[in-house]
Amino acid sequence: MLIANLLVCAATICAAQSAQPADPTLKAQLDRVVVLAERGDAEKAGALLDVLLKEHPANVPVLKVQGMLLEHEGRAEEASLTYRKALQLAPRDPALLFQVGLDALTAGDADQAIDLLTRGLKIAPRNAQALYYLALAYHQKHNEELALKTIREYLAVEPNNALVWQKFGEFLANSGDSATAEEWLLKAQKTDPNLKRIDFDIAVAAFRNSDLSTANRFATLAAESHPLDLDALRVLAKTKESLSLPQDAKAVFARIVAARPDDVSSLLGLGQCELELKEYQAAVDVLERVLQLDPAQVNAHFFLSRALSGVGRAVEARQEAEVHRVLLRQNSFIPPKEQLEREQAILDHVVQLLLDNREGEALQLVQEEDQGSSNSPGRGDTILASIYLSMHRFDDARRRLQHALQLDPKTPDAHAYLGELALLQDDLAGAEAGFQAELSLFPHHTLSKAELGEIRYRQQRWEEAAELLSDSRTTAPQLLYLLCDSYFRLGKVAKAKLAAETLAAYAKDVPDVMEQLIALLKDNGQSEFAERLAANLRR
Repeated sequence: MLIANLLVCAATICAAQSAQPADPTLKAQLDRVVVLAERGDAEKAGALLDVLLKEHPANVPVLKVQGMLLEHEGRAEEASLTYRKALQLAPRDPALLFQVGLDALTAGDADQAIDLLTRGLKIAPRNAQALYYLALAYHQKHNEELALKTIREYLAVEPNNALVWQKFGEFLANSGDSATAEEWLLKAQKTDPNLKRIDFDIAVAAFRNSDLSTANRFATLAAESHPLDLDALRVLAKTKESLSLPQDAKAVFARIVAARPDDVSSLLGLGQCELELKEYQAAVDVLERVLQLDPAQVNAHFFLSRALSGVGRAVEARQEAEVHRVLLRQNSFIPPKEQLEREQAILDHVVQLLLDNREGEALQLVQEEDQGSSNSPGRGDTILASIYLSMHRFDDARRRLQHALQLDPKTPDAHAYLGELALLQDDLAGAEAGFQAELSLFPHHTLSKAELGEIRYRQQRWEEAAELLSDSRTTAPQLLYLLCDSYFRLGKVAKAKLAAETLAAYAKDVPDVMEQLIALLKDNGQSEFAERLAANLRR
């Protein structure tokens, strides 16, 4: 049990850890409880413990044994509450810090787990199990740098654990060092071939390392031993695809799609294989299904263009090729998913600090996370201001922006956010002044161009609105709607339809905008296009 690794039973807890004087009689009674529990006599162990709890309700060793018995009985939630109670009485007990930290990690609270495990390791720095779970907590927070650092500290304490070699390899692969990851994973597999999912982990690392023969061998093993594991099948299919074996890859993708008909990535792989095999109509059917499920799949538009050409639908093929070109240009501004997730986690933390009126800590956090992106001393203020804007705390946003410009009149984004603030308050003149000021400093500032486009739209200056919105390369659904409408008002139907396709890609999870787009298309004689989008929305 994990409790055996992280907690020392009450019989061996020293008085210094519990901050309570050792009682030989109590120690002997607790030893008796533990022995009874180990023998499987839970009834006698529980009865004796009940007596001790009545006599010593706030005794840390007694509470520890109670928690251990509750955990042994499968009453994890009650055990966790008991350990927490003990920790309140002995806040520097490393065993309790480790156990409550593990409970927090199991419950999905990685932040609390990191806090508790770190505190425990300051007292007992060479606890290998605590280092392992701390590494897992950092991994949950997408902080691969600290996860790797911590698991290396574990290996310095216990260098011969194949399970930890496997986890180390997984973390290395996630951090981008696939070559080293593959070495550690192969070493773990050689030591213990029965490690759970080791074949899968090796296949993933080898695939990322472009070692396709190794990836193929271990992905095949993983798929054979776990034929219902869709992740293993995906790696196998992608490996076959990379080995230029489209027929084999198609068969594996088909197995995944049979089990999960709406799996977008596998449908895309299936369509690509059918395209390579010159099964053009089948590819068209599958790729159109992909775009019904997710219009933002950039490569699907490219493959569909080729497949449509293959069945002689040249006009539609050109349209899909143009949509692909536009989306490719827009997507060059979007960070990777992992970065977005990390930024969202930091944003959530900052928002909570601001809600708790801990602005100084929030400012320090954004400044630490933003190191290197700008030399301007006002940069942290502008980030806080943008968050205040999203919270509709306009006075606080203005205060931080004014402070930023006092520190540096050329602080990037400061004038733009002042423009955004004015726009939110329907002050078009003030908004334009802010955006123009930003563009005078940074002529290619995309936010300012996009928002100036919105101002021109409100002013019914359609040509300028369309030019600014298009040039901004915005991916904001509301602004793309304005671009589409501007083109329709200018009579530029082809560009309007292209903007509509782009909007559909980015607004697939924004039903209100999609409904507005459908209505706009119908109003402008594009009923067939509108019905296709409506059908997708109903799904």
